[in-house]
Amino acid sequence: MRTGVILWFDKKKGYGFLQDVEDDTKSYFFHYTAIKKNDEFKSYEENDKVYYEVGTAPNGKECAVSVAPRN
Repeated sequence: MRTGVILWFDKKKGYGFLQDVEDDTKSYFFHYTAIKKNDEFKSYEENDKVYYEVGTAPNGKECAVSVAPRN
């Protein structure tokens, strides 16, 4: 899995962007359905650290999937 940092996440709209830690020129869109939820999950805030994988959105662009909190 890759590591990233949340740039922003809009709780009302259900999507946001994260920045790749290893390659800071890459940022990825993610939808709330890509978030791996657990009992403690509420929402992401700016600068939260996460793990994620890169997938393909319905429009054919790369996006973050399997987004999970990084402790």
